[in-house]
Amino acid sequence: MKHLNNILFFLFIFVFVWSCGNKSNNYDFIPAALKIRLPLIIKVNSAEEIANASADDYNQNNFGLITYSKLNFWVQDWPNRKPLGIYGKLFIFQIQTGTPSGQYIFPKTGSGVYVHLMTDADSTFGQTRNNGVVDTETMVPQGSQVDGFLKKYGIDLQNDLVIFSADTPTTSNLQQALRGWYALRYWGASAKSLGILNGAVSYHASQGNLFTTLFLSPLNSTGGKGVQSLLTDNTILQATLGDLIHILKNGNSNFLKVTPVPKGGVFFLDARSAAEYAGTASSTPGPSGKTCATPPCVTGIEGHIKGAASLPFVNILEDTNITVQFKSKAQIQSLYSAAGFVSGQTIITYCRTNVRSTVTGFASAAILGIPTRYYDGSWIEWGSLATDDRAISDDLKWSNLPAVSPWKTNLSVLTDNLTVNPDANITKSSFTTAQSFSRTSNQLIDEDKFYLSNTSGSSGGGSAGGSSGGGGGGGGNACGG
Repeated sequence: MKHLNNILFFLFIFVFVWSCGNKSNNYDFIPAALKIRLPLIIKVNSAEEIANASADDYNQNNFGLITYSKLNFWVQDWPNRKPLGIYGKLFIFQIQTGTPSGQYIFPKTGSGVYVHLMTDADSTFGQTRNNGVVDTETMVPQGSQVDGFLKKYGIDLQNDLVIFSADTPTTSNLQQALRGWYALRYWGASAKSLGILNGAVSYHASQGNLFTTLFLSPLNSTGGKGVQSLLTDNTILQATLGDLIHILKNGNSNFLKVTPVPKGGVFFLDARSAAEYAGTASSTPGPSGKTCATPPCVTGIEGHIKGAASLPFVNILEDTNITVQFKSKAQIQSLYSAAGFVSGQTIITYCRTNVRSTVTGFASAAILGIPTRYYDGSWIEWGSLATDDRAISDDLKWSNLPAVSPWKTNLSVLTDNLTVNPDANITKSSFTTAQSFSRTSNQLIDEDKFYLSNTSGSSGGGSAGGSSGGGGGGGGNACGG
């Protein structure tokens, strides 16, 4: 019996190794009765672990901020010039929020390089979600939505490299490209798997920096894998409403599931305009799909988060309509230092809907290498959580958030330059008792962590989309593929 067991053991090892060499992902060679269900081991990263500093010379980067010369180098001979740690395809997404340029990066046929025009980045990488207190627009999307994107184009983030770029030189195109970087990074993509082209494709084409064509690559959905296959939790990238209030109250809130206050302190960074930062009345349009007595509708209050520094996103860029390139690393470092950032702090950046702040967030996390988190709710959320304290009936108030709610933001300990907008223009909101007195704003983070760890019904190459928990890619490939 002992010898029989040894024979069976070595036979199992042989077949297992053979299977790895033949890329069998489902281990179909193992009888069902012998398959072992092991718990997923998911790497939960900190903000420090997610941050990666760029080279001083952007031309040296193989991920993060990519120059046209590096992209040219790859496109001309991708099979033989793949960067370290990348074994699969190169995907280039030209992001367009307006009229496409009609100029698309030209790869060699059959080279493993795919170029796609993406006109729906805003809805792909942003979604209205509830955090347990309030519905907020343009939040990081659900895992099923990100999986739909990956499987539509056939992307395997374990092996492929994804480059987002502005199609034409507009800040909207750059910001939506950066939303793509943020969303995939949040859902577990490693730094080496993602890049942003420095400068718009049409600008580089006009300068002869990139060869372009009129044609795009056909869709090829084979090989796509869901985020569960990454076995990585980067959800710390999102700072929740509860996290912010907990920090501003020096860790003395009664909220559940808040992250600890960083030992080195926090540097709040406001990427909005100077007028918005200063609390100029009626600066912030209210949440979409809601009404006020007299349009244009705005948020309840203006101002900025207590102690936040002002660094408008446009200051990070060379220009906003010619190249939309980032300034040099040294210039960006000087801007952050001048704003008051001190080494050792964790940056939390925000704007109105965390679109403009994708510029400041990428600059700090992927260029300077500073631990960075994004307040995804931003001012569209913060400015809507004020209370209407007038002595009138609740049905006439612009907000039904009770004055004693722990989530109210119109307090001097939470908001600087606090300005209440005109009653008639404030977008009316209403909150249930459960929302008004919730102990946590982590609902969507909890949903996302569950999605990452739940493999029921998952398969590596399933159809796009699917409900939370499905279509993800299983527990990863033990063969390392």
